[in-house]
Amino acid sequence: MQLIYLSKANLTDRMFVRDFVHNFKFQRSITIHEPMEDILKTKMMTKRISSLLSDAMTYNRAFTGDQRGMVTQTDQGIAIRKEQLEPLL
Repeated sequence: MQLIYLSKANLTDRMFVRDFVHNFKFQRSITIHEPMEDILKTKMMTKRISSLLSDAMTYNRAFTGDQRGMVTQTDQGIAIRKEQLEPLL
């Protein structure tokens, strides 16, 4: 499994997003993006990435990191609830 991180700079670069979506070749990966200004914009960005991937015929399951506590930040770094995430992949 691979972890892919998209920064705000990546998300605002239209050429990068287009190339990322159309050349997405990862099997069993988790894509995380940097939060936007507020939670609503962050959730809309998640939906936008999912929509673009779907348009490019790439299967994906989009959800926000705060949904069911899938991704949380701890003192040691980022914690991913792998046991809950595995069945979704």
